[in-house]
Amino acid sequence: MAKILIVEDDVTLSKMYQKKLMLAGYAVEASFNGKDAVVKTAEEMPDLVLLDIMLPGIDGFEVVKQLKANKKTASIPIIILTNLGTSEVFIDEAKMLGVQQYLVKYKTSGTELVEKIKEELEIN
Repeated sequence: MAKILIVEDDVTLSKMYQKKLMLAGYAVEASFNGKDAVVKTAEEMPDLVLLDIMLPGIDGFEVVKQLKANKKTASIPIIILTNLGTSEVFIDEAKMLGVQQYLVKYKTSGTELVEKIKEELEIN
């Protein structure tokens, strides 16, 4: 069973994503800020990190930088899931940092999210 770490500071959204992913057969951990996400990723070694950009403390881009800089966590796939829209600046920065998927919350259904996670886990 693949393990997913959801990094989302909105508790209601986090619980919704957790429920959807658990129903799809994934083990799910949650983190509510960037600093905790970096620590939890190194401790839990999830198969994938689902990451918001706007987080308390350090933002999602800094989380990606820290995870990619750590040999232990560098190969863990990361999917950005944010409401920052489709700004090319954000998408380009995410891709430059090694993020393959950049999803916009309000445009992505729970079913689509599960499919994108499944695709990413098959690639990696």
